[in-house]
This record gives sequence, structure tokens and C-alpha cells, in this order.
Amino acid sequence: MIEPAPPDTGPSLDPKAESLRLLEFHLVLRRLAGYTTFPVARELALALTPSYRSDQVEHRHRETAEARRLSEAGAHLDMGEAADLRPVLQRAALAGVLRGEELRQIAGTLRAMRGVWGVLSRRRESAILRSAAQGLPSLQALEDRLDRSIGTAGEVLDTASPALRALRVDSRAAYQGLMDSMERVLRQAQRQGILQEPIITERQGRMVLLVKAEMKGRLPGIVHDVSDSGASLFMEPMSVVGSGNRWRELRLAEEREVERVLRDLSAEVESAGGDLLRGVEILARLDLAMAKARYASAVSASPPTFLEALPQCVRLVDARHPLLGPDAVPITVEVGGDVGVLVITGPNAGGKTVALKTVGLLALMAQAGLQVPARDATLSLFDGVYCDIGDQQSIERSLSTFSSHIKNLKAIVDLATSRSLVVIDELGASTDPEEGSALAKAVLSHLRDRGVTVAVTTHQRDVAAFAQGEPGMANASVELAPVTLDPTYRLAMGLPGRSYALTIASRLGLDRSIVEEARSQLTPAHRSSETLLRELQEERHLAEEKRREAEQTLAAAARRSRELDEELARLRDGEAAMMEEARHLLQVRVEEVQRRLREAERAAGRARRRHSPMTLPPAAPGNLGDGPAAEPASAYAQGGLPQAVQPQVVQDQGSPDPDPDPSEAVRAARDELAAVRRDLDSQEWKPPSSRREDWVRELRSGDRVYLKGVPQPVEVITPPDDDGSVEVLLGTMRARLPVYRVDRPAYAYVTPTGDGVFYTRDPKKPAVAPELDLRGKRVEEAVARVEEYLNDAAMAGLARVRIVHGSGTGALRESLREHLRNHPLVKSFGRDEITPGDGATLLEL
Repeated sequence: MIEPAPPDTGPSLDPKAESLRLLEFHLVLRRLAGYTTFPVARELALALTPSYRSDQVEHRHRETAEARRLSEAGAHLDMGEAADLRPVLQRAALAGVLRGEELRQIAGTLRAMRGVWGVLSRRRESAILRSAAQGLPSLQALEDRLDRSIGTAGEVLDTASPALRALRVDSRAAYQGLMDSMERVLRQAQRQGILQEPIITERQGRMVLLVKAEMKGRLPGIVHDVSDSGASLFMEPMSVVGSGNRWRELRLAEEREVERVLRDLSAEVESAGGDLLRGVEILARLDLAMAKARYASAVSASPPTFLEALPQCVRLVDARHPLLGPDAVPITVEVGGDVGVLVITGPNAGGKTVALKTVGLLALMAQAGLQVPARDATLSLFDGVYCDIGDQQSIERSLSTFSSHIKNLKAIVDLATSRSLVVIDELGASTDPEEGSALAKAVLSHLRDRGVTVAVTTHQRDVAAFAQGEPGMANASVELAPVTLDPTYRLAMGLPGRSYALTIASRLGLDRSIVEEARSQLTPAHRSSETLLRELQEERHLAEEKRREAEQTLAAAARRSRELDEELARLRDGEAAMMEEARHLLQVRVEEVQRRLREAERAAGRARRRHSPMTLPPAAPGNLGDGPAAEPASAYAQGGLPQAVQPQVVQDQGSPDPDPDPSEAVRAARDELAAVRRDLDSQEWKPPSSRREDWVRELRSGDRVYLKGVPQPVEVITPPDDDGSVEVLLGTMRARLPVYRVDRPAYAYVTPTGDGVFYTRDPKKPAVAPELDLRGKRVEEAVARVEEYLNDAAMAGLARVRIVHGSGTGALRESLREHLRNHPLVKSFGRDEITPGDGATLLEL
């Protein structure tokens, strides 16, 4: 009679704990522990577990985000001297006397606590870390006494107590006197030839000479030891016994004082034991936070976004399995919400199980307070993550592969709720395909009806077809390269996968006739669906490639546009510099002509007085140089000045010769001045038409504008006049400048047009939100929307705004940042650390 199998009496693991093991969460913790610098923090890292409480998860992530900002800002919490004081404090609590090395560890740990608080006390933006550091004990008196009493090697210093200092002074003096006496005896014994070697050494705390055994009668003294061979005796000469006794007494007194010092220090440590233990725990927590930050930076992780509302979901963009290293192929996966069940199919070794583990493991990491290796991660807070992965058969417990799967499946079905995440590998496998398929469908339907978020893998084509037609379910597949059939490890959402079994068998060399026979056994429906899936995948690959090319082209066009804009700005700046130089040359010319005219008029006056009255033409108008010169027209920008005002070197002619006809000199000077006037009034020197002409005319006293080359806005004192100049307040100094030096208004609404940009006031503009959401928009639409938004934000006086563009492929983000790089309204911009996956940009206007 065959007895039935004994009931399962093996250890029953907690399904949550078993899921942590199956998903290899402990290996992630091991890597995290490698980034700690404090032994106690390493223990915390290895013991870290996911939390299922929203307040704890939120607190952990805020802590990690603060630590990462601190780390990336270059701040360092130095815990190199910190030690695990728990065993030391435990022995001190039992009235034990601590060694000097242990006391030195306590001093180093106190220094580490003080240094950490010194860093975090200045970081008010790190509220959580700073709040934790405020609990670090301030034991400056204990630290000072330990530093004063214990040396770097753990020795007790002379400064530990006055008595110890005095004893050591006396001991050193006694030792020196003893050694002088020993040297005299040594020299005398050496001359007598009774020494084995001319050395002074120590035995049993006494200073001795190495005397030949047969010569011991020649040196009165006390034998303290004999060499191994018996040929040498270690003798203390009788003449130095008194000095030796004195030195020995002082050494014993010193040892007693050292013991007393250590006992007193140990008592002080024991009284401060509670504070020290609390400080060690806080240091460990802070070091763990910094380790999480360093680990996040090492794996290029992003802070996840948590959703509170039902239904639950997991949405990962470019997620990488954290144990596969930087070369892991990223996957994008979404399950939950309207699609609560995701069925992943595809060939063996294609990456199905890795994708499944990535979903489960990243959910656990997120709830443990770790940032996740994904460009963007949005998850719900799950009350449990349950999984069944791998072959867990047990001969000892009489469990077959299928039985072990059913056992795990029963526990999952019993525990999973609408707030749970379930991941199952090879659902319905290890048994009859038809029955396994039926069981898989029933399990998926049951979990979907209960609102559980589920991701499974399977080779069952029936299960994939079932999911394709069921509400709340969807397919995904891992792909092989179309030509080489190498695994791409990418996950394609929305399509069931192909097995490639016959194709792979053929490529691996299986007899062709066998493969063809197997192919002939396939039903027409199967062959038709396989062909359709192949064509869909090829079209998908082609569309994906075209999309990537289009995004690259758009990004390149955006970069080129910015480069052209920058080049145009440089040319305009060059034009302005050339106009300034020409204006200066013209001013010198006008001043010289005026000087000559005045000399000619004085000469004419002298001539009238010498000869006869002479009527002069009317006086020339006032100084042409009083106001700002007009701007040159485009003719100058094309490379030349008007012929009449080409740069000349004007030489001082001194006083004009009185002999020539003065009236002729006056007329010549006035003709030259008139020529300069004609040049100034010519079209070539008229100000160029400005796109800003409208808003410049509207400037009023009190308006604030930016000047070219001046980073801060200035205040308009006097509006532009007919001469084309404007008076502004530069700090405490008033200055009259040509209008072309005005670049843009400090607070204005910018309207892009086909010809350029107009700056206009719009005081009726509505209130502007500090955030613009561009997710889902194309690059051209997003850029236009950003222009309009920045104009509104500038008019509203906003100093900082946030643009949400999402992570996606990164094309929109890069194009927007390229557009913002030299934008006139943007002072600076950078990544928003709070938003996961570099999905938003912060701007200072």
C-alpha cells in the first residue's frame, strides 16, 4: 500500500517577503550599501524594505531628493571618522573601562557629527535632512576632553591630567638618570670583557645587561632572565638597583593615573551614552540618504511620481533593470488604469521575464524611497507587490513545478486587492497547454474583475488572443531584429509577440525537413496570423525609424535657427559698433570745422579793423555736436561712409595766416560745414527703420528698459525726443543716449510676427499661471505656445516659471531648451529636480 504524501510542513514564507526574494530586491540593497560610508548606515541599507504607507513613502522620497540636490551641489557629509559606537557604549554602560583607541573613535564620531551639522545648518532648502541633523548631540566638552586626553594612536596624553604630566616628567628624569648609570657600568664591563654584547635592554620592567654566563661573578647584580642557550644572563647591576626601583615606582604610578583617566573618561561616555547612541543613529540615517542619492546618480535614476486615485497603474518610460548595468536596453511599459492586465508574449531569451521583473522591482524600489532607473516613472502606491517567477519545485516538500506555481498563485489570489500589483511569469505553463491556457484566462479574468493591476508573461497564443479582445486587458511583446533575429530587448505595447520557434530552429541547424514538416502542421489560421503579425511589426519598425528621423531633423532645424539668430545678433552688434566709430569720426570733423570757422571769423574781424568795414554772412548755427549723432543707414553697414565724411587726419594749422583774404577763409569753412550738414541730413545717415519704433515712441517717464550690453534695467527719465535720444538713469547718474542703444522694455508683452517681434504694453492681460503644460504637443506648436506664455509671464512680472514637457523621447525637451538658450526674456533655466525623469524645466525670467 502506497502511503499518501505527507502534508506540506515546510516553512511558509510571507508572500511579500517571497516576492522581494524572487525579484532580487536584496541585490539592489547590496549595491545601495556599497555607496554608504558609515558601517551602521550599511546595515540600514541592507535592511531597507518597501513601505506601504503613503506618508512614509513621501517622506523617504523627499529625503532622497534633498540628499541628491545636496550631493549634486558639491556638498559632502564627511563621516570618515564616524564609527559604530554601539559595542563601546554597551560596555561603558556596564561600567567597563574603555581603551584609548575606543575613546578616540568616540572623539572622531563627535567630530563627524559636528561637521555634518555644520554643513546642513547652512542648507535651509534641505528641510528634512536639516531637521534630522538638529537631533545630533552637542557634546563639545566631552569632545574637547577626549582630544586633550587621547592621542591619534589611542595613547593617553600628558595633558590628560596635571598629575599624569608631573609623573611623566619625573619618570623621564628618573629614566635618564638610570640610563646614564647603566652606560657607565656598560663601558666598565665592556673593558673587562664580561659582556656577551654591549647592549642595554629591559627584562621584567628592569634595565639589564647581557652578561656571559661564566662571568656572572665578575658583575655584582640580580639575574632577571637567561637566554635560550644558557650562554647569556640578563643582569641588573647592583649599583643601579636604587635608580631602577625609583623609575619602576614612577612607572607604576603613571599606569595607575592612566587607568584613573580612562575610567573617568569612560564614566563621562557612559553618562552621555544615550545622546551618543542617538547621534550614531542619526548619522546612519543621513549617510543612508546620501547613499541613496549617490546610487540614484550612478544609475541615472529619476524620482517617481505617485498617484493617489484609483485605479492603480504603473507607467515607466525608458526604464532599465537596475542589476543589468548602464548597457541595459530601456523599455517603456504601462499597465493599470483602463488596461489593468498586461500580457507580454514573445520568443525565449527575448527579455519577457526581464521586463516583468523591471516592473515589479521598480515598484518596490519606489516604495522603499529609492529613485528608479527610468526617464519617467509614474506609479500608484501599492499595498502589496506579489510575484511568481521561476521554477520553485521542491523534492523535499513534494512539489512539482506546476504544483509550486499553483501554491504561489493561490496565495496571490487570496491576498491581492484592487491596490495590489501582481507579476506572474509563464502563467499557465508546466502543464497541458489547453488546460494551462484555460486556467490562465480564468485567473486573468478573476484578477481583472477585482481591479488588481497585473502583468504576466506567457507563450500561450490563446491567452494573448484572449487578452486582445477582452476589455481591461492588452498585449505587449518583446521583439527580435527583423533580419538577424537577435533580441532587441525592447517592449512593444499593443501587439502580441511571435514565438519565432521554427525560424530559430532552422537557423540553429535543425534538419530542414523536420522544420518544414512542423510548419506544415500549423493551421492556416496560425500561419495567417503569423504573417499578419510579421507585417505589423515591420511597419511599426519603419514608422518608429521615420519618427526618430523626423525628431532629429526638427532638433537640428531648431539648433540651426538659433545659430542664425545668434549670428544675426552679432552682425547687428557689429553694425552698432561701426556706427559708434563713424559717429565719433564725424564729431571730430565737425569740431575741427567749427574751430576753423571761429579762427576765420576772428581773422575777418582783425582785417575789418585794419582796412575797411566788411559785412559777414550770417553766423553758423550752433554746435552740431551738442546732441547725439544720427544713425548711419545701411549704406554704411555695407562697407563705406559718405564720400564727404570719409575719415581724415586733421592737422592743426595753428592761427590762420592774416595775409590771405579772411572772408574767403570764412566762406570756405562755412561751405565745408554746410557739406557736413548735408551729409547728416542725407538718407544715408537717417536712422534705419526699427522694429521697435512703435514701442519706443510710447516710452514714458518712469518706464524701465534694457540697454544693449547692460544686464540690469534702467529707468527712463525723459522720453525720446525728435533728435532720436532718450535720457535714462544709470544707477545714480543721468545719461542721454541714442535711441538705438535701447534694447527692449523690462516688462513688456512680446508679440511674434512674420517680420519680427513687436514689444507692446498690455495692462489688461489676464493673470498668468506659473506653469505651462506642453505634454502631447508637437515641437512647432510647443515653441509657439512657449513664446506666447513667456510674453504673458513677463507682462505679469513673474520672476520664475515652470514648463512641463514630459520625458518621452526627449526631442521636445531638447528643442525647447535649444529655443530658450538665448531667449531675450529668459535669464537662466535648468532641470526641475522635483519632476521625475527630467520632465520639466524651471526658468528665471
